[in-house]
Amino acid sequence: MCDRLAPILAALALLAGCASYDYGNPLNGRWSLQAPIGSGFTLGTYTFYRDSAEILGIDQEVDYAIDGDRIQVIPRDFGPTLNIRMIDANTAEMRDPLMGSLLTLRRLR
Repeated sequence: MCDRLAPILAALALLAGCASYDYGNPLNGRWSLQAPIGSGFTLGTYTFYRDSAEILGIDQEVDYAIDGDRIQVIPRDFGPTLNIRMIDANTAEMRDPLMGSLLTLRRLR
C-alpha cells in the first residue's frame, strides 16, 4: 500500500511547490545578499515567493510591482519597500533602504 501512495504524495508535494512560484516574476527564488566590501561577503539570504518573501529570516506577505528590469517588493503590513534592479537572470542590485548603500543579490542554486 505504501508503494502506491508514494508517487501520489510526491506529485502532491510538487504541485504545492508550483503553487507558490510565479513565472512572471524574475525575482522568484533564493538569493544571497552581498555587501559592496570585499567579494563574496554575504549578509544573509532572501527568498522570494509568489505573494511572500523571507528576508533575512523574517517571513512576510508582499506584493510586487514589476516594470521592465525594476521590481518593487512592497510589504503588506510593515517594513521598507525594496527597490531592486535585475542585471541578469542571476544577479540583481538594490539600495539598502536604511543606509542607501548599493547591495548585490546573487541567485543561489
